[in-house]
Amino acid sequence: MKRILLILLSAIILLSGCRTTKAPESVSGAANGPSTTNPAYDDDTSPATNPAPDDTSPVANLTPDESTTAHTVTDSTDESTTAPTTTDNTDEGGDDEMSYSTITAQEAKQIIDGDEEYILLDVRTEAEYLQQRIDGAILIPHTEINTAAPDKLPDKDMIIIVYCRSGARSAAASKALAQMGYTRVYDFGGIIYWPYDTISGNSADK
Repeated sequence: MKRILLILLSAIILLSGCRTTKAPESVSGAANGPSTTNPAYDDDTSPATNPAPDDTSPVANLTPDESTTAHTVTDSTDESTTAPTTTDNTDEGGDDEMSYSTITAQEAKQIIDGDEEYILLDVRTEAEYLQQRIDGAILIPHTEINTAAPDKLPDKDMIIIVYCRSGARSAAASKALAQMGYTRVYDFGGIIYWPYDTISGNSADK
């Protein structure tokens, strides 16, 4: 009988011991649970969740730059340095239309090398004429065209090729000659556009 009681008492002690050892584990688990399981971040800017792309990043929202792709290759020739093309400059101020033609230096050279008679007219100053001129040119400064042309250019139907240094004075002189009734006036602009030989010094053609 005593042995039975001892067995029952031992069983009760064992059962009560198991209950006391499990309770701390559950408490410990409850205390440590939030920090070790199912972490949650309410801040969308947290580096661990939902990183937002940086719009300023060179790889984010990359689009072609129209300013670097829209342009096509264009001709960059400076027209101010090229010889003028042939044009007709008509003066409609009077009853009869007076005009002269603008040609290139190459076209002027073709006339000079041709068979038809012509007059090559330099309308710069005498100093410029003596320093450099085209061979065969006569000198009438553009300021003297109205007074000197009737004597030096008696044939108003003769081909007259006019030039100066850069083109401004030859245009003014050509217009004056056209207004005076000269019918075949050709202005090729300035001697600076003349790629052929020139001479200098005194000349009997002044």
